[in-house]
Amino acid sequence: MWRSWTSETVNPAQTTSVINSFGHTELLEFGLTVKQDSGSTYQNSSYDSDLEYNRDIIYLLNKETEAYQYNRTEYGVQMVYRFDEGGGGTVHDKSASGDPVDLHIDRPEDVEWVPGKGLKMTGNATLSSSVVPRDFLAAIQATDEISIETWIRTDDITQTGPARIVSLSTDSDNRVVMLGQEGTAAFYDYVARLNTGNDANGLPQVTTPTHYQSKNLHHVVYSRTYLGVEKIHVNGVAVYTGTRAGDFSDLSGDFYLALGNEVGGGSPWTGTYYLVALYNRALFDEEIAQNYAAGLGTIRYTTSLDIDPNESYTLTPFVLTDQGIIYGEPSSLFLENVLFNTEEDSIYMAIYPNPSQGEFELYVECAATKTSPAYLQVSDLMGHVLFYEEVNMEGKCMNPADLEEVAGLETFVGEEGISRHQVNLSALLHEGIYSLILVVGDKAVARKLIIY
Repeated sequence: MWRSWTSETVNPAQTTSVINSFGHTELLEFGLTVKQDSGSTYQNSSYDSDLEYNRDIIYLLNKETEAYQYNRTEYGVQMVYRFDEGGGGTVHDKSASGDPVDLHIDRPEDVEWVPGKGLKMTGNATLSSSVVPRDFLAAIQATDEISIETWIRTDDITQTGPARIVSLSTDSDNRVVMLGQEGTAAFYDYVARLNTGNDANGLPQVTTPTHYQSKNLHHVVYSRTYLGVEKIHVNGVAVYTGTRAGDFSDLSGDFYLALGNEVGGGSPWTGTYYLVALYNRALFDEEIAQNYAAGLGTIRYTTSLDIDPNESYTLTPFVLTDQGIIYGEPSSLFLENVLFNTEEDSIYMAIYPNPSQGEFELYVECAATKTSPAYLQVSDLMGHVLFYEEVNMEGKCMNPADLEEVAGLETFVGEEGISRHQVNLSALLHEGIYSLILVVGDKAVARKLIIY
């Protein structure tokens, strides 16, 4: 989508690209490569020589990112963290359920924000709430059910302790729930603890029997129903099923939510978070499979380009991962400078109102339309014609003096008057900037049309 336009030598423009879930790789960077088809070397302040890769020059063009997640079931979600802030010391609760429970990073030097989406724990940091999530505690006590959903990728298979991925606790011995990792030199497993009134530390601990050996991206869900059935799903498959007696009626104390470590420290986990969600219900197997199939999200990024008018470019989106570079489909860009016509034989034309919601009037000098038919064309800024018609302005001439009654029009100087033509494109044009061109015989005039 092109969102800005000028008639100067350098034209700032913006284009939007999309990155889908990036599987078992770690995203390092993304952006656009830009090739000027005339053979000239495209350079601007965003060029980064440190990211030349196999002779391909990668441009980190100024970009704004948004993370999206589609086709997920989130009924009963109480807290959700998407890790798409991109920086700062806070991970925001985006559940819109009760009072938000934001997490604060106690050691910012021990984390790295992943480009676009994700937070990498590299040291002994803890993401913890400064308040007790009492709404969540009341919600699980009302249902006697719970689910913890994560999209994660470990950085070290040998982590033990268990290394805390998610912990809702007072300290290392008193908790509501914990999802963690236990590893050896050869493999690791996911483990869970849950306090249903039988043990303050949530014991006995349950463990996945699969023995994972690679540092792959995993969708891990721990759940427990009011009937006592507890499960651990990994990548949509139930790899552990058991039973746990009791309920949540006896939960008392100040429990805090912590990611990447235990409350108070001592059990750090190193790896990358892409999603953490806590529910007051046990997700069904079908819902977990649905959320796994939906992936960890889509990144949409907008890049700013400095490009010259009447030059042709080839744009190629890319992602740089720890396993190499992946290119998207190339596209062509030709920015034709048609919005301003200052030739002496240009026609006077005004658009009113402009901006509009798609319903506006054209005011054109009558002298230009008396001998030749007029043709109206509306294009987007990529040059795609969206509307075209012959305009009949015969018999619609007004006295120039009458223009004073129409607010916002420029003063028209002419002897034969001005014609008015009503146009309604509100059902066709969306919010944006367009090029409106009127061709009369061998003359033409173009104006910028703004739709809001």
